[in-house]
Amino acid sequence: MAIGDLGAVGRTSLRSILDIPKSHVVVFVDVAGEKWIREFSTSEHYDLSRINFLRISLEDQDLLNKLDCSIEYRSFGNPKFFRLMYFKWIVIKEAMKLFETSPTVIFTDLDVYWARNPVNSLVLFRKSEALFTVQQDVKNKKGDIFLCPGIMAWKTNSKAAEVLEAIRKSHEVMLRTNPIMPDDKALNIWASNPINSKLFSTLDRRKYVIGHRLTYLLLGIGGYGLNKMVAYHANYAVGILDKTRLLRFAETSSWNLVQRFTRAAILLGGKVRGKLR
Repeated sequence: MAIGDLGAVGRTSLRSILDIPKSHVVVFVDVAGEKWIREFSTSEHYDLSRINFLRISLEDQDLLNKLDCSIEYRSFGNPKFFRLMYFKWIVIKEAMKLFETSPTVIFTDLDVYWARNPVNSLVLFRKSEALFTVQQDVKNKKGDIFLCPGIMAWKTNSKAAEVLEAIRKSHEVMLRTNPIMPDDKALNIWASNPINSKLFSTLDRRKYVIGHRLTYLLLGIGGYGLNKMVAYHANYAVGILDKTRLLRFAETSSWNLVQRFTRAAILLGGKVRGKLR
């Protein structure tokens, strides 16, 4: 989704997406967002025919009017930010229609850096009974999983479409009673129902790295490593400056271990003297 000019974070993320060979992009935009993407893609010499721009339907606009969700950028924590996140279910639905002959469609937030083509990492998912797979994190010492819908892959069959619609409706109901219900919490509530547990799988968290696992990624702790990373999601960072720093780090992740550790310490607020080479 591109609502307005997404700046350095959006440019880094979109560049990494368009650098994936043969990728086609579906993006939900307002007027300013479409202008930003067109100007960026032209200046970077990307083929605009690979990008499909979506505008909201009258039906969905009516619903969002009822939810008091105007189509304009809102910062994290603003109630309308959370209602805006409801759009991702609509984007995925439309992408399924556009690419119904493709085995999967992938959803990504535009604060994700894609280091590798995800195709090989999704082979087992495509062979499985799961209808979608989603980024995950361990939320406590018990090892309970928390789902993060900032990165998802969906099959394009009718059963997957039905499940997507069920999640969308569930999120809609929650928003009517709780105007600050975020998409991740809504998805996790839906997933907590045992009936739904077999409908999805989770992405390898060492390949699809969550924002606060930066140190693990840098030092290769717990099986993490830059050589394994498919995508890095700069969530858990609030504010444009922090997200920009994290994604720029991911984009330049070829530094040696000492340099990366020094850079990470700076990003995390540590006072490190010395010069990066």
